[in-house]
Amino acid sequence: MSVLDYGETIMFDIKGIPVAKARPRFTKTGHVYSTTKTREAEDAVKRAASFYMQEREIFKGPIVISLTFMVRTPASWSKKRQDLAANAYLLPTTRPDTDNYIKLVTDAMNGIVYEDDNQIIAIQAAKFYARAGDERTVVEVIEVDTTHELNEMEEVTIQ
Repeated sequence: MSVLDYGETIMFDIKGIPVAKARPRFTKTGHVYSTTKTREAEDAVKRAASFYMQEREIFKGPIVISLTFMVRTPASWSKKRQDLAANAYLLPTTRPDTDNYIKLVTDAMNGIVYEDDNQIIAIQAAKFYARAGDERTVVEVIEVDTTHELNEMEEVTIQ
């Protein structure tokens, strides 16, 4: 038996170039706001998540998330180098950082896929290059089944 047992899994794509969450901005009066690019990217995630979750109930317990960010290969690269990148022989180790991509997606799914991102107990994320037009974010959310742990605990307590 593994450490975790899993329940329902959902998976969906968010088409378009992944966007990393930008740091909050401040006005001269101290008002905090998000950049337009961040807001638009969060809206795209919310639309995709809402479309997928139409017939589903929001996750209420612990979850595991897997995110794959398919970012654009630089246009300045040769075709050969772009082909190598699109086949994962070259990996994106440049900015933006993977954790900023993660933050945008997990924040945007709050209240749509799960009640709050504090339910996330584990995250797996990767960043790969994609050919122009194939950029996207692949989201997988996996419910963690904790009912077996309760049953096993009751058996140990009863004996």
